[in-house]
Amino acid sequence: MKSKFIIITLSILVSSLYGQANLESDVFEIGDKELELFFVGHGTLMFQYDYTTMPDADLVLITHQHGDHLDASAIDEIVKEGTVTIMTQTCVDLLIDHPEIEVRVRKLN
Repeated sequence: MKSKFIIITLSILVSSLYGQANLESDVFEIGDKELELFFVGHGTLMFQYDYTTMPDADLVLITHQHGDHLDASAIDEIVKEGTVTIMTQTCVDLLIDHPEIEVRVRKLN
């Protein structure tokens, strides 16, 4: 729940900072709702969506081990059986001690 609050807070902050800017965006139909992605800048996307109705994730990408990217509790809330999670070895090493997360490693070559 803490991570959802952080994501919403960051979204509001980014929205207020960039709300006046002309950001390039794309809209995707997700069921009966819309997901709007805004390109903010260097490797940064902002998502606008009704997150309260999102289904569990099919795919989770974790770029690095910082707490705002790697949060075992948040991952546990959004994964389902069959969810594929791609992360660095450092992230795997940190998650291996969390019993709520099933870690199965398959190396990609």
